[in-house]
Amino acid sequence: MYLELLFNTRECADYIDPKSCKETFSVYVKQYEHIHPTSDIHRQTFNRSLHEWSKTAVLSKKNANYTEETLSVKINDRTKAIRFGFEENGLCLSLLRVKIYYVMCDATVIKFSSLPQTVTGSDRTEPVTVTATCTENAVSKQSEAPVGFCSSSGKWNHVVGECECKGGYESEVAMGRQTCTVQAKTNSP
Repeated sequence: MYLELLFNTRECADYIDPKSCKETFSVYVKQYEHIHPTSDIHRQTFNRSLHEWSKTAVLSKKNANYTEETLSVKINDRTKAIRFGFEENGLCLSLLRVKIYYVMCDATVIKFSSLPQTVTGSDRTEPVTVTATCTENAVSKQSEAPVGFCSSSGKWNHVVGECECKGGYESEVAMGRQTCTVQAKTNSP
């Protein structure tokens, strides 16, 4: 999951008493595995439960006008809800935009290998490895199932291995989709 922030801060030199000024602010995340009507997610205050939050980043402005930062946040498999918190002490912070999103590789078929819709990983440099399944009436050409790599940009990089049509079936492309159909029988004289 990604958290994109557009913000601006005042410089400490602009303050009357710059000793109490910091030019940074912290971003926190808290993940919840269970959400139910008696949950504290709506009543909980940030500063009283700060020890339960994970600090994701400490940010400062990069130029005179505004700064845009994109943070990568690793989400646990069992997470049902997420809260973000922002802590500033002695800083004049303007959060102009907060965008929370994730990137996915679309479901696709490559060389008779079906790859499901897949959420990219939190590390921009490491692709997510996904085991493909062979399409209907196709089998793997090698002993192991094909593997695809979903990149952080939401594109399938390449597939290692491939599937082929079973005996008695042939490759056919219909409406832009490659399938294995029953071979047409030829009449012999």
